[in-house]
Amino acid sequence: MKIIENKQFFMKKVGRLLSSPVFLGTLLCAVLVGSQLFGRNALGYGDNGGFERTLLSNGVFALKGQDYLGSFTPKYGLLQYFNENQPAFFSSQGLFIQCAIWLNKLFYSQSVFDLRFLGFIYYCCYLVALALLLAALTQGKRNWKSYSLAALVVIILSDAANVLNLNSFYPEAVTLITIVAVFASFLWLLRPNLRQRWLVLGYYLLNLALLLTAKEQNIFLLVGVVMMTVAVIGVTVNKKRRLILLLTLTLVVAISGGTFVKNVTQNQNVLKYSAVTKGVFAGHSGRTRSLQHAQISKQYVLMTGEDYYPTEFVSLAPNSRQVKRDFVKRIHYSWIIKHYLIHPGQLHSLLDVAGGNLMQTRVKGVGNYLPGKHQSGTQTRGWAWFSFWFERVYPTKFAFNLMLAVVLVLVYSAGFYNDRKKGSAIGWLKLVLMTGMLLNVLLLPVGVIILQGSMNLAQSLLPAALSLQLVLLLLLSDILNGSLWSSQKDIENEREQ
Repeated sequence: MKIIENKQFFMKKVGRLLSSPVFLGTLLCAVLVGSQLFGRNALGYGDNGGFERTLLSNGVFALKGQDYLGSFTPKYGLLQYFNENQPAFFSSQGLFIQCAIWLNKLFYSQSVFDLRFLGFIYYCCYLVALALLLAALTQGKRNWKSYSLAALVVIILSDAANVLNLNSFYPEAVTLITIVAVFASFLWLLRPNLRQRWLVLGYYLLNLALLLTAKEQNIFLLVGVVMMTVAVIGVTVNKKRRLILLLTLTLVVAISGGTFVKNVTQNQNVLKYSAVTKGVFAGHSGRTRSLQHAQISKQYVLMTGEDYYPTEFVSLAPNSRQVKRDFVKRIHYSWIIKHYLIHPGQLHSLLDVAGGNLMQTRVKGVGNYLPGKHQSGTQTRGWAWFSFWFERVYPTKFAFNLMLAVVLVLVYSAGFYNDRKKGSAIGWLKLVLMTGMLLNVLLLPVGVIILQGSMNLAQSLLPAALSLQLVLLLLLSDILNGSLWSSQKDIENEREQ
């Protein structure tokens, strides 16, 4: 009789798990994302020129005769000997790529690399982050609100504009996974009675390090994520644990700073050129005067708006010895920052351009179908309902993001005040999380414009778009769960579980 009761209890427990919004949401995401990445008509992004540095640094090369721009082409070659042309470039993306190459050699080929092995590794990591996010937002409840919230998370985070990065060599794939993981694990750390807290903290810090070293533009997320991490350290009671966390954070910041300096130095010709031609020169009538202050010849005004890798006729070849010697080498970021401080109106105009690109997270100008399935350069719309709709209705002015940030911080400040009176730290941590993520939305566009002008804005601003989407999901979760103005509901849910 006892054995039958135990089996019934076990079956009931399994049934509750399989019917939970967390499991159903994760399963639906797994199906939707998996069908895009590994279905018969697999999808992925083509190469807009951004793959080269990643390929060379990981011993992979493009095969001759393949249309990597016009379609998603998963076949690449693997270098068999020492790579003497390997650039001085580091990205946490390389860790995922090397794992994928190992799997590829084990199960497929020693000389040909199938990009979908990398997509599979990204896919597994992404599903873990999504499951944690769903569990944190739904708070273990089983009502229509939790199922509706889970459905919304699925719609947003399984959108093709985001997940097709997983079938590519763009570092945005690592950014997508890690920013969701950092946000989700921070929400888990809000739980006062969390078991295995050190495991969640380790997961948080690991993803934080991977996020900040995925690409050089992610360094502008540093202020927001460090603020969040310092708040976690501040509520840690044990002094030894607090010291360990502080040393770990210092190490992460040092590694991300060193990665930024190394990669920017290695790629400074492209970045500085674009920072001026597509930034300082953009919409500014006093270009000649600005060049004179930097002791640069006035003739370089002719390069206004030009790309470093031009697709048509340009006034001067960007990679020529003359341009590098007389133009790029005379550009210093201190001069660019000073220029924007003197001309704040121009910076505001560029920030509005960034605001217009904030939700356009799709990589433009490349195909994402397998070769021969559609016309070269064609992109799918069937899996991108959310991004297609949201980028059309979301306001394109930077001032709107600023006002939205102020309103949300004030709302969560009220929750912090109410929690403080009850002796709870959850309201404080939520306020810090909200502020840190909103700083990503506000500071990243400024940093990117200074670093590289308006070059590849949509790709570079992906962390800001994701931060905003995650913040809005948290806001909706708090409204539905009744924990917007106080964490009392959060504490009750924690006790119930």
